[in-house]
Amino acid sequence: MNRQFPALSGLAIALMVLNHSITLTYETMQRYGYPPPAGPIGIAFRLLRDLGVFAVPTFLFIAGAFVAYAARGDPPSLSRSFVLRSFAHILWPYLIWSLAFYGLVFLHYGQKNDVMGYLRSLLTGYPFHFVPLLLLCYLTAPLMVVMTRRHGLMMLVIIGVVQLLLIGILRKGSLGFVFPPQARALVPPVIGGTLAEWAIYFPLGLVYAMHSREWTPVLRRMRHILLGATVVLFVLAWLHFSGRIDFVLAKYLCPVPFVLCLPLVQRQKIPFLKQLESVGKRSYGVYLTHLLVLDLLLWGISALTPGALDYPALLVPILLTLGLVIPLAVMDGVARLPTRGAYRYLFG
Repeated sequence: MNRQFPALSGLAIALMVLNHSITLTYETMQRYGYPPPAGPIGIAFRLLRDLGVFAVPTFLFIAGAFVAYAARGDPPSLSRSFVLRSFAHILWPYLIWSLAFYGLVFLHYGQKNDVMGYLRSLLTGYPFHFVPLLLLCYLTAPLMVVMTRRHGLMMLVIIGVVQLLLIGILRKGSLGFVFPPQARALVPPVIGGTLAEWAIYFPLGLVYAMHSREWTPVLRRMRHILLGATVVLFVLAWLHFSGRIDFVLAKYLCPVPFVLCLPLVQRQKIPFLKQLESVGKRSYGVYLTHLLVLDLLLWGISALTPGALDYPALLVPILLTLGLVIPLAVMDGVARLPTRGAYRYLFG
């Protein structure tokens, strides 16, 4: 498995925490009547926030590559025990921290739901949107491994076409035309939205890792095209997010060339390598806990020192730092104490 992937996973979770730090700060400022940052700071914040579009695709691509590494052999295959163990290590922390989040928003905002409402939130991945898709990917991984041996590209084309169709159905006009209302029947229940967002990335990582000897030289020759496409599509996506143009498809397209660049990154040239690797190895636990940490921090700040909301340029870096440090400290504490047996159930 590519040695740079743990650090890149750490970078992805840092981008996600940054995205949520900015988003939740804006929401808190609005709640207390503070205007959002304007001028260069506002532009910088929107740009940094939108970099979060690369986070989940990076996670899924690396997860697919990890599964390919686990399936190595001749012929490649995945054992039932590996799939079930991986499924459990994803599912139990997801259930625990989702319920903790629902309890927090009830105490903080008074938001409550009935049993069916909470069950629906769990099935659709609120607030941890890509986890149900990740669980589906692991359940279907043995089949994908078998298909990838000889028909990897065909599998990617089929999944890519399905994803584009789902985008077109769910985001009217995104493909340049509008599907008839009856097309909604083609959208899978529960998982349809996340398939439209990220269906291609796990299998793309799987196919790449299983055929890395053939793929890597091709990607290396295409690296300038991939980088250029990433930049152009991200700018178009940012212009769409900013309301300057109407091109929602750029949001879905720009991570594709980006993740294809990940295998070309040289590990020794990644800044803050050791720190990012430390975060990357525990990225799933940080992902599941950082929203609660950020919400509690902003809750305390707005209650005790609401004037801090006047200085988002200082507040956001503090939230980013604590949103990473506190979950990591909690995980370290659980791993060192007699509670270490519960670590996998809490953090995967």
